[in-house]
Amino acid sequence: MTRPWSLPHKQILIPAALAAAALCLRAFYAWGLPLNFDEMGHIRVVSGFFTQQPGFASIPLGSRLTSHPLFADYLLSLGLALGMGRFFVARLFFIAVSLLGLAGIFALARELFGTRAGVFAVALASVDRFMVAWAPLTVEQAGYAFVPWMLLFFYRAVEKESPKDFLFLGAAGGIGYMFYEPAVIVLFPMALYALIFGHGRKIVKSPLAWTGLAVFLIIISPHLYYNGSQGWVNFKRHETLASGIGLSPRLLLLYLGDLLMTFPDPYRVALEGGNVYFFPFRTTCALAPGVLYLAAVLFSVKFVKDRRFALLLIIFFTTALITTIINAREPWNNFWWAAPCLIVSIVLSGSLSDKLALSLSVRGPAAAVVIVALIPTLIFLGGEKQGYHCFSEEIRFVGRMSALRMQMPALEEISRSSLEQMHAEAGAFVQAHPENSKGMYFLAESLAGRPDKVKQALDQAQRLDPHNPLVLNSIADQAMARKDWETALAAIERAIQAGYECYVFRKKAALCAYRLGRSEEAESHALAAMGVKADARDILALMFLIAWDLGRDEKADSYLEAYIASSFDEKWKGYMEAARLLEQEGKHKLAGEYMNKAKAEAQSATRRR
Repeated sequence: MTRPWSLPHKQILIPAALAAAALCLRAFYAWGLPLNFDEMGHIRVVSGFFTQQPGFASIPLGSRLTSHPLFADYLLSLGLALGMGRFFVARLFFIAVSLLGLAGIFALARELFGTRAGVFAVALASVDRFMVAWAPLTVEQAGYAFVPWMLLFFYRAVEKESPKDFLFLGAAGGIGYMFYEPAVIVLFPMALYALIFGHGRKIVKSPLAWTGLAVFLIIISPHLYYNGSQGWVNFKRHETLASGIGLSPRLLLLYLGDLLMTFPDPYRVALEGGNVYFFPFRTTCALAPGVLYLAAVLFSVKFVKDRRFALLLIIFFTTALITTIINAREPWNNFWWAAPCLIVSIVLSGSLSDKLALSLSVRGPAAAVVIVALIPTLIFLGGEKQGYHCFSEEIRFVGRMSALRMQMPALEEISRSSLEQMHAEAGAFVQAHPENSKGMYFLAESLAGRPDKVKQALDQAQRLDPHNPLVLNSIADQAMARKDWETALAAIERAIQAGYECYVFRKKAALCAYRLGRSEEAESHALAAMGVKADARDILALMFLIAWDLGRDEKADSYLEAYIASSFDEKWKGYMEAARLLEQEGKHKLAGEYMNKAKAEAQSATRRR
C-alpha cells in the first residue's frame, strides 16, 4: 500500500493536518487565558510605545523596563492594535510564531532523518503540553521558535556544503535573538561541533559565513545601539544573573516537573513563587512523554558516530550543561532556558519512532508515543489553565491560589472574579481538609474586605500550625501597615528561625530594621535577600538608602545605578525617584543633589533625541 508521505505531491498533507491540530489546541488554551505576571510587565512596556510622537524615528529600540530586545513587545503591540485591544488576537500572533517553530522542527527532522521522522517529530511537538502552553504567551520566549531553523541552516551549511545557508543562519539567529537572547545559546554548541569535526577552517574561509555574521549583527544592531547608549544596562543585568554559578535542576524540571514538584515544602512554594520555584503559569512537559524524550536522548548516544546524531547530542548536552550551572540563585524559575534541549529531544524521538515503525513494520507502537504525549495535554486543557502539575494535592492547591493571586493586580474586574474563585476553591479545600493550616490561610486571604472574618481564619490557621510562615508573613504585613516595625520584625524573625529562609522574609526584615534605625542589621538582611535574587528591584532601592546611612557613598551610587537600570526606561526618572526616596527619609540636601542630576540628565536626553 502506498503511504501518503511516499507521494511527493502529498508529502505536505499530514504535516498540514498536524499544524491545523496544533493551531486548534493552542487557540483553545489561549481562549480566556488570564494575563500572567510576565505579560503584565510587557503590557507596561508596550503602553509606553504610544506615548511618543508618531513616526519611524520614535519607535523605541529598547527599554529599561525589560532586560530583553523588543521584538516580542513589537509583536504584542501589533496584535493589540489589529485586535482593537483584544488580548486573544495578540495571542494568535504568538501562536503563529510557534507554528513557525513547528515547521522548523519538521524541516530539521526531515533533513536529518527523512519525512516520516519529520512527521513523528512534528506530531509530538504539536501535542506536547509544554509546547501547547508556551505558544500563546505574549512573552519573549517566542524566540525559541527559531532554534530549529538555526540548527537546520547550520547543518546544511557545514555538512551539505551549502554556504548560502550561512545567510539564513544569520537571519534566523538575529530574529531569534531579537525576541530572546538565550535562543542563540545554540551557537556555542554549533561552534563546538564545527571544531570537533574539522569545519572550523572551512567556515573561517567562507565569505558567505562572514556575510551571515554581518546579517546577524545588522538585525541585532538596534539592541546593541540602545544598550551602548544606555551604559549596557541589559547586559549588566544578564551578567548579574549568570554570575550565580552553581547547580540547578532546571533541565530535569522541564522533563520531570510533575515528579520534582511533588517534593518541595508547600510553604516555600507559596512564599517563593518566581524566585526559587517556577511561576504557576509555566507548564512543563507531562511526566510520561518527558521520560520518553530523555530515554530517546540516552538511546541515541549509541549512534553518536553518525554526524546527524552527533550534532543533536552536542546541542543537547552543551545546552544542558550551560542552563544547569548558570543563575543557580533561581534554580526552579527559568526552566524554559532549556527549551533548545527539548526541541532536540523531540527530533531524536521522531527519528527513533521512525526506526521503531520500520523495525516492527507497523506504525502502531510509534504512534503510541504521540498518544502518550497527547493524553496528558487533553487532560491539561480540560482543567484549570494555571497551576502546578504534580502528585501533591497541597502543592497543586498552593499553585492554584498563587495563580489566582497573580491576576489581582491586573484589572479590578479580574481581581473580583479571582477573589471569588479563590474563596470558592479555598473553602472547598478547607471543607475536605479542616485541619490544614495552609488551606485556612488562603481562605483568610480570600476574605479580603471582611477584617473580622480574616482575623478569625488567620487565628485558626495559626492554632493549627503555630509556625505557619504564611500567617507570620500576614501578621508582619499588618504590622508594617500600622508602622509597627518591632512587631513586624519579630514575626518575620520567627519565620526565619522556623527554617523559612527566603527572599520575601529577608527583604521585609531589612526594611523593618532600617525603619527602626538599625542600619547594620538592615544591611545584613538585605545582603541575604540579594543572595537569593541579586537583581530584585525593590531590594536595590533599599540598599541605596542603607548604604547612605552607613556612609558608603560609592556603594550607594552603585546600588542606585543598578536600580535605575532595572526599573526605569530613562535615567533621569531614576534620579527623580532617588530624590523622592531621600526626601521621604528627611535627607533634603541629598535629595536636592539628585534632583539636579535628574534635571541635567533630562536635558541631555532631550538633546540626544
